[in-house]
Amino acid sequence: MNHDLGIFSQALWSTVTEGTFFFNSLENTINAGVTSHFGVHTSPILAALLPVYALAPGVKTLLVVQSILLGLGAVPIYLTAKKILGNPGALIISLVYFLYPGLHGVNLTDFHEIAFLPLFLGFFLYACVLQRTRWIFLFGLLCLLIKEDVAVIILCASLYGVYVSRIQNRICFKTFLVLSIISAAWVIAAFFVIMPAFSPVHELISTTFISQYYQLGTHSDFDQMPRIIYFIELFGPLLFLPLLSPEILIISIPSFAEIFLSQSGFFNIGAQYSSLVVMPLFFATIFSLRKIQKKTDGNTHHFFEILLIGLVASSVISCCIYSPAVTINAILDAPEDMHADSDWFIKGVSQIPDTASVSTQANLVPFFSDRMNVYEDQINNADYIVFLTKFVNSKPYVDGIQDITRSYRCIYKENGLYIFKQTSLT
Repeated sequence: MNHDLGIFSQALWSTVTEGTFFFNSLENTINAGVTSHFGVHTSPILAALLPVYALAPGVKTLLVVQSILLGLGAVPIYLTAKKILGNPGALIISLVYFLYPGLHGVNLTDFHEIAFLPLFLGFFLYACVLQRTRWIFLFGLLCLLIKEDVAVIILCASLYGVYVSRIQNRICFKTFLVLSIISAAWVIAAFFVIMPAFSPVHELISTTFISQYYQLGTHSDFDQMPRIIYFIELFGPLLFLPLLSPEILIISIPSFAEIFLSQSGFFNIGAQYSSLVVMPLFFATIFSLRKIQKKTDGNTHHFFEILLIGLVASSVISCCIYSPAVTINAILDAPEDMHADSDWFIKGVSQIPDTASVSTQANLVPFFSDRMNVYEDQINNADYIVFLTKFVNSKPYVDGIQDITRSYRCIYKENGLYIFKQTSLT
């Protein structure tokens, strides 16, 4: 767990409990003046989580919901593969989806609204295959609600749909045309209206997510090897089959640019950004398999069946070698005896009032997201300072403990968990 999970949990908690509009103190600290998560990302889909979060508030709810959403992404993959490849191929592609390392990375990296994308984008692409205009429009709109960079994907897909259907299917042509106009308008509104409205203090480029696109390709750490490795990690489990269907991958050009031309944290199989390209990769794989299937029909050597077996084998091997699920302890950076329900942890945290402000390290932020003021590494002025020395990122706190004790006194110490209270508090 890390600070992103805390951001979303606090944004939902503050909305449900305090009546704010997705406020969280973490992003407010990073970008002074940001009054809502919408000042950083335009994600109306978060409103769909409010009823669930209200019934069961807490980070566990978000993690469970994320796993369910990502799992449901197999449904449009199965339906599409069944229509194009037949039932055996559909079952195999669905299995490969669950084994896919990129999917594991999304699921194990905190919680992010992007978890909605495989399901919604999958059904959008499935609707395109069926040429069901109402489904295309519905799931296209739902994708727009996820995040501003997803709107760019739908814009590209819609423009491509306009081009492909301009002669053969006038009904689909009109649907794609309208959706492309809406997508373009939404991108403009997100970047230049909505996010600035919730981040009014500073300039747009410096305080909102547009800086990521504004600075594409300008990062000094332009080492190619990590990008090559990430490319192999994305395409390897699928035997590089998506490359045979560039007409599908074309909708992901902005997403690939966003990932590969950004800073190193983006092209990481253990990060959430892979979700931007998972569905296009799998749909491209399905169409590539169909091309091969057509060419090998009647082949006595059963090449297509062997290829499916090879696809499963490649997925299993890739999963075992570099799936984040295999190295989950390294990703979570969690000590073996560190659990939220540990008696010593509960005893310590229970001494902190719900209304108090807390400064803590990134790993512990989610545990304090059910309050209005929690800060990551913001030592000064917080009512309480909490850190756990078993985590590597506690070093700044440990090194600065003499400075901390000038204004704080230790009220709890056990199993490496330190809780300091400001001396000015009664």
